[in-house]
Amino acid sequence: NLMLPTLFQSYGITIYSYALIMGIAWGLAYRITEGLITEQIQPFFKKFFLGLFVSAWVGGKLLYLMTTTAGATFQTNPNFWFGGGFVFYGGLIVSLLFTLLTMRLTNINILPYPVPGLLIGHGIGRIGCLLAGCCFGIKYEGIGAILINQQSRFPVQAIEAGVLIIMGIYFFKKFRPQIVFHYLMIYPAIRFFLEFLRNDEVRGTYWGISSSQILSLLIFSVSLIVWIRTKATIANA
Repeated sequence: NLMLPTLFQSYGITIYSYALIMGIAWGLAYRITEGLITEQIQPFFKKFFLGLFVSAWVGGKLLYLMTTTAGATFQTNPNFWFGGGFVFYGGLIVSLLFTLLTMRLTNINILPYPVPGLLIGHGIGRIGCLLAGCCFGIKYEGIGAILINQQSRFPVQAIEAGVLIIMGIYFFKKFRPQIVFHYLMIYPAIRFFLEFLRNDEVRGTYWGISSSQILSLLIFSVSLIVWIRTKATIANA
């Protein structure tokens, strides 16, 4: 059984694997992004990253409350700290809006720089999900099956973690401004198909597909349209 939600518990101290790994993921994402930004952006970077963290946290928590059964309890017990989960797409959307607003106010193109760190941090975060026992895969008895709650499951979180980390390393080595469009099209496409291997009914199913698949289609479509229009504008300039 790969579930290990509690890493240490003694003398009144409890260390949870999900919280620890998420902290490591954010710290590593910060260092990776810091290594990419130019000297002109350095003075503004720390404040920006703090805002990025807060906006991602708020977005992830809000979408979690909106799309899971926790949302019903939240309506009668309005405690923002209710529940322990996050939805990645909520964090991505709100932090992206925060970044675009920051760019509008400062005229600094910070948008592509966090992408490699985001990918690697997200991949590490998926390992935290795996250890916490959440977002597990469909029932599966084949090669690579993992045991969660004494049932064989498809190792979807481990696969997603590996794909994200590989993408992050590649984008870090081949960094260029256009990677933000590549990321916003490639990851939603991958996530759409991975959702078929996830046991994600808790987050809602609509028209036969999950809420994450709906968001994947929307993000992919909008990113593709913006990318095509951007290329056309540059070509006609």
